[in-house]
Amino acid sequence: MATVSRPRAPRGIYFALAWLALSFPITARAAWPPDPLTNVPLCVAPYSSRIGAAVSDGQGGAIAVWFEDRGGDFDVFARRVRFDGTPLWTSNGVPVCVTTPGTAQVLPEAVSDGAGGVIVGWLDGRAGPNALFLQRVDSTGALPWAAGGVIAATTASSQLSDFSLVADGAGGVVAAWATPQNGVSSDIFAQHLNASGTALWGANAKALCTDPGDQVNPVVTRTGAGNFVVAWEDGRLGFRTEIYGQSVSGAGTLQWALNGRKLAGSADNAINPMLTPSAGSDCLLFWDADTLGVGDVRGLRLDATGAAVWAGAGLRMFPAGANGLLGVATDAAGGAYLSMARPDPSSGNSVLWVQRAQGTGLLLFGSQGMRASSIRSNQYQLSMTPDASGGLLMTWYDDVRGLSPQADIIAQRITPAGGTPWAQSGVPVCRAPNTGPGLFVAPDGAGGAVVAWSDTRNSPSPDIYAQGVDSIGELGTGLGVKPSPTAPPTALARPAPNPLPHGRASISYTLTATQRVQLRVVDPVGRVVSVLEDGVRDAGVHEAEWDGRANGQRLPPGLYLVQLLTPSRNEIRRLVLL
Repeated sequence: MATVSRPRAPRGIYFALAWLALSFPITARAAWPPDPLTNVPLCVAPYSSRIGAAVSDGQGGAIAVWFEDRGGDFDVFARRVRFDGTPLWTSNGVPVCVTTPGTAQVLPEAVSDGAGGVIVGWLDGRAGPNALFLQRVDSTGALPWAAGGVIAATTASSQLSDFSLVADGAGGVVAAWATPQNGVSSDIFAQHLNASGTALWGANAKALCTDPGDQVNPVVTRTGAGNFVVAWEDGRLGFRTEIYGQSVSGAGTLQWALNGRKLAGSADNAINPMLTPSAGSDCLLFWDADTLGVGDVRGLRLDATGAAVWAGAGLRMFPAGANGLLGVATDAAGGAYLSMARPDPSSGNSVLWVQRAQGTGLLLFGSQGMRASSIRSNQYQLSMTPDASGGLLMTWYDDVRGLSPQADIIAQRITPAGGTPWAQSGVPVCRAPNTGPGLFVAPDGAGGAVVAWSDTRNSPSPDIYAQGVDSIGELGTGLGVKPSPTAPPTALARPAPNPLPHGRASISYTLTATQRVQLRVVDPVGRVVSVLEDGVRDAGVHEAEWDGRANGQRLPPGLYLVQLLTPSRNEIRRLVLL
């Protein structure tokens, strides 16, 4: 028997805080706030902080890395937040590299050291403009490498325009970068530092390409066989840009042709390369192609020699004319997830799309891909990472409320089959007044995520904030009641849509026998704001609806709890009202 809710007037405080304390034991996330208006501050020093990375600590938490002008010019800082949302290390962050004024350290990136810490790379003014330095921050916040960091190359790492890092799987890191050695065009170099910070590919690094043409925008990945593949934009033809690459063994031996092997080209340009490992020694390469004035996103699988495994000049990942590749992440099964933004024909907004390509080249989300969110708002500054279960975690800025330049931060989880268990519109992570810029997502290892970002809620000078989202897309403490050992599987389903931007949320529950039921909506301090059902119900599936109102008035945005009470049950589901 299906039923529809009839919102009633609030009945006052019912159990109040004592009821919450007894009925909602805090389980996994003791400090993560359940309200997207709150979040966890990692750095609120009165300076301008710009985030550069967020990396999993391997224990359900994450390490955020940023640069800020705390000492008169910019320096690099890091802070760890535990799985439960408790900030660790020094208040406002551990100084990863702080030097005398006049030698700024900026634009950090980071990868895991495999032991609960991170390896950070940044551009540094101490050894010529924009030299590459690196430092390890261990799980306690200590800096085990040389004070001030380790320079990647004595002379071949200055005037950097860009660099890329990948963990070596043994506590070290491989870095690849472009630098103008001849003063005119850029060349590609790489360095391997072991877990102790020792340079393994020579004091001046390994030259991967010194062709007279311009080589820029290098990216690096590590294959399952332990080799390191670097790809870059290459201008040696002079009249168009192509993608070249090189494979390097762990010992530093170049395995492809001198100055690299051509991997991709088109009638006009091939740019913006991105790499991810595939099976064995293979890897996947994706890029933006421009063929006779028609732009699209292409992909190839490369074998150990750099030869294409997939047929043709690259498989099209999205429809023709759709380009602007934003991110790539492994699907842990030899394939990859890709994302791009393209204009929505009905709204004109730039919305995010996702594709999954198998290692065979089969597109699992169809030729169009799938939208990351059902809401067709402007979505930008994407960060994405594997979810540790074969799926994908995403986060982005979203002007869903039309408050530009302020924007919400939304997170989404995509399953391998293209499902969206965190609701089709995604989960609001931050709804405080914020303009960013910059955000990153790290997996918690259990299907959830930790998101970290630059935040302007307190002042125009950004701070650093973080928020945890669990595997079912809920923020905060993971409130819930553990069922008795003899109880059947969970009876109360997740409300949908959730979050609820407008309209009605559908709420269903299942009974195994005829019994008395009360289904109600409660605010976080225990006040009953709406009773949806109250009476005897038969066995079977029942449905109710809630329109976000009480006494005919729309309730304020925020977190609400849908509670199912029976003689044997007390179950809770969260519902975020936008």
